[in-house]
Amino acid sequence: MQRKKRMGKVVLGMSGGVDSTIAALCLLQEGFSVTGVTFCFFDDLDPGLNEKDNAVVSRAARICSELDIPHMVINVGRDFKNRVVRAFINSYRTGETPNPCILCNEHIKFPFLAGVADSIGAEWISTGHYARVVKYGSRIFLAAARDTGKDQSYFLYRVPVKYLRRTIFPLGEKSKNEVREIARENGLTGYVGKESQDVCFIPDNNLNGFLDKFIDPRPGDVVDSRGDTIGKHRGICFYTVGQRKGLGISASTPLYVKETDPLLDRITLVKEEELYSRKAVCGSLKLRIRKFDIPLKAKIRFRHRATAVEAVQIEAGKLTVTFSKAQRAVTPGQSLVLYKDGLVVGGGVFINRRDKWD
Repeated sequence: MQRKKRMGKVVLGMSGGVDSTIAALCLLQEGFSVTGVTFCFFDDLDPGLNEKDNAVVSRAARICSELDIPHMVINVGRDFKNRVVRAFINSYRTGETPNPCILCNEHIKFPFLAGVADSIGAEWISTGHYARVVKYGSRIFLAAARDTGKDQSYFLYRVPVKYLRRTIFPLGEKSKNEVREIARENGLTGYVGKESQDVCFIPDNNLNGFLDKFIDPRPGDVVDSRGDTIGKHRGICFYTVGQRKGLGISASTPLYVKETDPLLDRITLVKEEELYSRKAVCGSLKLRIRKFDIPLKAKIRFRHRATAVEAVQIEAGKLTVTFSKAQRAVTPGQSLVLYKDGLVVGGGVFINRRDKWD
């Protein structure tokens, strides 16, 4: 059965990549009047990154011209620097490993898309994320994409419901292969850019070089699981839970970072089997339901298969999760996202805890 076409104005985040390009095409085929919006993120950050902005704008403009849709360019550099980059640096300063894409979606992309939509009288906003918006009873939920291998709902769990209510994810029901095939069928493969998993605002993906510009590292002790000092480190900001390489420690068996302690400027190294935890604690919560009935599943990082949850407890603004199976390298600063039958029902950010979990 042919899908009934919808009419109305929609503002689409347009990066010039294959996903936003095919999202635009799908919206046009649905009968929407589409306006492409490209963000400039890197104002005042780095001259080389300004060139990156210009390349994205140029590519997106060519695609919008090819699709015969209006194109707008919005500078969000100041807000991006204040709400995302500074939080990223501060998180590393305290020994955490943050995910800036989650903050960007929450504070920059969706609020600014909604602002542009309001300014031109558009009801809807849209992006090329692989996710879905589902109505469950009278409520709206973010949901995982049909393509579980490409699902990006993890990055979107903090987006406020007021934006989700007016969001369309055209790729939520499609696989990445289907999207590439649509691009080929419509002669759009020559316009789309390459995908990148790097942090967008770090030149040449040199994380340590970037952090060196903003953080004055404090050296400290490296200890083993018994608390015995086995070496020195140059600063906790340069280490992350689960890290093995670049530790500067000689040992008879491979050692991994288990914990970074910002109070003592200390790093704890353990053997592989000691990296696993059955419990984790989160703060900075975003919850969609009040009672968390089992069964639930959780993702502890983006490239992670959702795992079964045995118990959830909320107390004093903190969420404690017990996993059915111990999880490797639960990392402070990363997010936990909870799913109930594919619906995103809550999440939070792992916090640094010195307790030794079971």
